[in-house]
Amino acid sequence: MQANTLFRFLLMLLALCGPSLALALSYSLPTDEALLLQSEGVLVAEVLGHAPARNGELETRYRLRVIERLAGPKRDGEVELVLPGTFDAPSVNFIVPGVPQLVPGGRVLVFYSVRADGRLQPQQLSLGLFGKVRADNGIEYYVRSLEGSLEHGGNAWTRQYHAPRAPAEFEAWIRARATGAKAAPTYLRQGVRASALAKYTFSVFGFSTPGPGRWFQFDSGQTLSWTDRPGGQASGGDSVQQLQQALAAWTNDPTSRIQLSYAGTQATSPVCNLSSDPGCFSGHVLWNDPNAEIAGSFSCQSGGVLGIGGSLAFGNGQTFAGATWYPRAQARVVIQDGAGCFLASSGGANGAELLTHEIGHTLAFGHSCGDSESPDCGSNATLNQATMRAFAHGDGRGAVLGADDRQGAAVAYPEPNPVDTTPPTAPTNLSGSPSGATSISLSWSASTDSGGSGLAGYRVERCQGVGCTNFLQVGTPAGPSYADSGLVQGTTHRYRVRAIDGAGNLSAYSSTIDVALAAPPCTGSCVFRNGFE
Repeated sequence: MQANTLFRFLLMLLALCGPSLALALSYSLPTDEALLLQSEGVLVAEVLGHAPARNGELETRYRLRVIERLAGPKRDGEVELVLPGTFDAPSVNFIVPGVPQLVPGGRVLVFYSVRADGRLQPQQLSLGLFGKVRADNGIEYYVRSLEGSLEHGGNAWTRQYHAPRAPAEFEAWIRARATGAKAAPTYLRQGVRASALAKYTFSVFGFSTPGPGRWFQFDSGQTLSWTDRPGGQASGGDSVQQLQQALAAWTNDPTSRIQLSYAGTQATSPVCNLSSDPGCFSGHVLWNDPNAEIAGSFSCQSGGVLGIGGSLAFGNGQTFAGATWYPRAQARVVIQDGAGCFLASSGGANGAELLTHEIGHTLAFGHSCGDSESPDCGSNATLNQATMRAFAHGDGRGAVLGADDRQGAAVAYPEPNPVDTTPPTAPTNLSGSPSGATSISLSWSASTDSGGSGLAGYRVERCQGVGCTNFLQVGTPAGPSYADSGLVQGTTHRYRVRAIDGAGNLSAYSSTIDVALAAPPCTGSCVFRNGFE
């Protein structure tokens, strides 16, 4: 992420002392039809309040007053709805960006499943939870809260379900479908999404303010070891290899101190109750959502939640680079059951990209672009190529970092003496023409350098004769032009150029061009030159 957006990290600091666990949610948007088929029921309810959380709890229990049952078994009076994450425990909180707090007095529409203890869970977490809000045009709509979430894939048909929903029409559609009647999703309001969504007053969902966090152990050269639950992701291809590739992507960044390693399988998650616990400096992946933290299952046909990832954040801020940062601990990623089809796609490359992104969140990095806390991805090509953007690329790129990802890592975890191993881009649009009887002028489009040492100049090479290959360096200009002089007349000169940065990294060559100099005019007695004269 950009240096000026680095502080939009996904952590919550809700206690002056003690840790909070901040996670991010990744999903592929399902249709409302798919949500309804997966759910045990749908209800409209008023939020009455919640039970205060205790240290160590991983969920908040909300009290709801049922207003209407739209689908499923009859439910009257009060029910309990559980959402992952806490925000008011005395010292240890578990925060899941993408899963909001519910504000008392707000009205919600919930696609739900029923747990073994009788409590309700929103189907697919935030994807099955809608709040009724009033837009700036005075009209009420049902909307989701997906702040801090990462979207994967989708198409024009599923993307329409990002739009706000007209309440009466949406509720009527659910009632009709619950009875088996056919009904089209005419309740979607695409125009409102384009013009007024950013101006909603969220009277249902509450949000906490992010703050900066980092792993201070990297400063002393320590390596954060990761383990994973045995067995890997079901139908996920080589999910362990994908995890190792994701860890290597961050470790191999030469401009930062990030050091991650894979330490094998571990059946249980490491324990981190006190900052001195060995489990605090660790990372762990839970494949297949073994503790049912995410209601429902992922489907590559209908979508759903792919996983969540983050780390504990302690409240005892420390000064680094003139700012207050909050120590991170116990990195954790949960991959939803059924998500193996996504992880295995593109030969496992999409799974490696997903894990690289989620591990980035455990390192306290937010989104480079694409959510309400960052610029629009279309506004900047560098931001749009970042692995930490809010929309997965899903194009088979795998576990790679973009220039913006590396810049963010260099700000949060700067290497004291960074080694630049990234070459500049190759010069383009090389052109040349005679500028005199024995001279040629060359110009080209400038190269760029993202490795940190900066562009130092260019190396111009030349050989003589059509089709020649024995190039020799003839110039070292600082800028994208060069004047070559003292050349043989009546000869074709071939050129190519490459850039060099401050660390000595050379770019690929430009294209090759040929420039011919005219033969000298005939003086005195000329018998042979270009045939007989």
